[in-house]
Amino acid sequence: MAWAHVQSRSADTGATATLVLAFLSNTVAGNLIVLAFTYGTTATDDVSTVADTGLNTYTRVTNGWQKDPDNSQNLMMYYAKNIAGGANTVTVTLSGSRNFTAIAIHEYSGGDTTAPLDVSVGQFDNTGSTATDGDVSTAATTTVNGDLIVGATVDTST
Repeated sequence: MAWAHVQSRSADTGATATLVLAFLSNTVAGNLIVLAFTYGTTATDDVSTVADTGLNTYTRVTNGWQKDPDNSQNLMMYYAKNIAGGANTVTVTLSGSRNFTAIAIHEYSGGDTTAPLDVSVGQFDNTGSTATDGDVSTAATTTVNGDLIVGATVDTST
């Protein structure tokens, strides 16, 4: 079966220690949730917990953490596989209040429920002033046909 996008939401959450966002529709049991969030900090990693009301287990994407040292902004990605269905609110708790926080949640169906992550890469690139100025990401070579490819970026130019 092929991957299919089910639903997504995103929000700028301001200055906070807790990023919270609910799916507008119930999630479906067995699906995949991909979570990306960003926050301003000089720390390298200060995520305390990533959880949701469905009691799903979140795994950090291996290369899903990127730090922009020039703008003190972190970007992180997590996923929850083979999720429980139902109403669902995702919560990220940081070790303290941070500026410039934002969160995005995505639900996908039709993929591998036991090992959905094939490969991950990450890159910080500050060669220009915007996310569309020709910056490139690190190449990834997939090993499975029909992989879902997900990317996240933060633009600190605004």
